Amino acid sequence: LTHRLVAQKSTICADENPAYDGLAFHYDLCRVNHSQEYCSIDGTTNNLAESFFARFRRMIMGVYHKMGNNYMMHYANETAWREDFRYQSDKDKFDNVLKRCLKARPSRDLTGYWQGNKKPTAKFGLESLCLEASNDNQYLAVA
Repeated sequence: LTHRLVAQKSTICADENPAYDGLAFHYDLCRVNHSQEYCSIDGTTNNLAESFFARFRRMIMGVYHKMGNNYMMHYANETAWREDFRYQSDKDKFDNVLKRCLKARPSRDLTGYWQGNKKPTAKFGLESLCLEASNDNQYLAVA
């Protein structure tokens, strides 16, 4: 999943969780040990990711109440947009969304939703690597 969603030669900032060890071979991996420091001497921090996930959890509890994993990319894109533009005025946010809507092509995931066109359940981990080219790239480009 990381190889599908993270560009090659990207820098990934993470904490000391051993789950990230395998990424060091493919990406520039910077670590911060939160038991010793808030951010490393060279400025490495993963606070942007922690802020994103805190906002995402609040959306689940306060806005949506239930999220299916088949539309998780849409929810994640909305959360990222809210995180990126949280300091802009409501007018600027509206203009930004309107420009993106006018630029985007019709969604194959949402067109005909009420007529029964439902997106299949998302696959994670190794199972996700077996998927054919998905429509997610369109939403990543627009986001």
